[in-house]
Amino acid sequence: MKKLLLILLCFPMIGFGQQTFNFLHNGLNREYIYYAPANLSFDAPLVFVAHGFTGSAQGIMSYCGMNTIADQNGFAVCYPQGTTDSWGDNFWNVGYNFHAGVNVDDVDFIVSLASYLQSTYQLNAINTFFTGMSNGGELSYLLACEGPNVFRAFAPVAGTIFPNGLTNNICSPIVPVSIFETHGRNDNVTLIEGDLFDQYWGPYLSIDTIINFWVAQSFLTNLVVDTFPNLNNNNKITISYKYSDPSTNNEVWLYTHKSGHNWGDDGDIVIEQEIWDFFSQMSFTPEALCDSININNISLNASVNPNLIAFELETYFTSSQWLGYAGFILLDTNGDTIAFENINTASNVFGIGAMITENRTLDLMQTINFPFTGSLHLIEGYFSGNGTTKCIFPFNIDVTGYEELYSIKKLLEIKDVLGREKKQTNQTNQPLFFIYDDGTVEKRIIFE
Repeated sequence: MKKLLLILLCFPMIGFGQQTFNFLHNGLNREYIYYAPANLSFDAPLVFVAHGFTGSAQGIMSYCGMNTIADQNGFAVCYPQGTTDSWGDNFWNVGYNFHAGVNVDDVDFIVSLASYLQSTYQLNAINTFFTGMSNGGELSYLLACEGPNVFRAFAPVAGTIFPNGLTNNICSPIVPVSIFETHGRNDNVTLIEGDLFDQYWGPYLSIDTIINFWVAQSFLTNLVVDTFPNLNNNNKITISYKYSDPSTNNEVWLYTHKSGHNWGDDGDIVIEQEIWDFFSQMSFTPEALCDSININNISLNASVNPNLIAFELETYFTSSQWLGYAGFILLDTNGDTIAFENINTASNVFGIGAMITENRTLDLMQTINFPFTGSLHLIEGYFSGNGTTKCIFPFNIDVTGYEELYSIKKLLEIKDVLGREKKQTNQTNQPLFFIYDDGTVEKRIIFE
């Protein structure tokens, strides 16, 4: 049975840039602590750290050591505060039996707060991560199962999944995500083997079941098992299990140790450093993002006013990537905007996701001379009025008349390196050869 949690007694730790704020959500005045290291760079990563049951934002900030890791690696940290139940305990609404009927929407609170912090402090909307201890770890899983693809990766510590907290009792992630669970084999609060018959907290899953689920979600086939050196001779040995696959950037890690229900006291690892190392490895770089996007079949429609430039957008990333409210503008060599996506006629104003093919159009603001050289800018947040340029694509046109803006080639066939014809173009991390009717051949690698 999952036993009552011991309350950690902690003292406040005041660091540079630490501030406590209120955030109004669904009529509730929610609290959080925001920490920013000195000279934090533009577009820095953001890490959320959630406290356990009966805990607090101030408490977990005091003992988790994440501010120090943030100082060393240049990322911001948010410590959100849960609400207080009828017994006076701080909690996250993850599906405990005694919270049945509670309608606090912590998933939407965290998602809304993340969006607000990203916008307010110009933090990276892609490399935003979530970790938490115990009840906070359970919130990590709830966000991974039901959140709208805001967090790049999750690192629950001593957490589990409560099916009663899930919609229809099923974890249904929008996209597969990377997970790093740390758990004590002697944890007598959240049993590593789970307890489907717990009458107090409610039924919860075993760690093996949870890890196997996330491994299957990303089709991970490789497993590396390692044992950390027992540096302090206390026999609280930490073993790591790391699942990966060449076809995806996603990974699933599990660290087990012979200690109990804690943030990490075996002495052989610094768990906050391990968590950041995991988040850092799971980070998505702008270069990888832009290399996974193609702009094809560009054409001009001069029969309408304004003239329209049309093109096909293809994305080849398959991991948990989303560019919210993204749009395009076309600039000339002077940096002046000469064409833009019109919100009134755009086919998609909500965002650009993984493995899509769609048509986009730009309103041409002025006559252009040929040959034309410019740059196509992909801007996240374009349609929400708070844009950040994520990718810049060269845009060179060399034609002799207005009949066509781009000489569109007809694709004849696609072959792999062995000359085998390929019907699908979703093969990742391996070259494909696109053969056209004009005799040209394009080599493409679909990055994930």
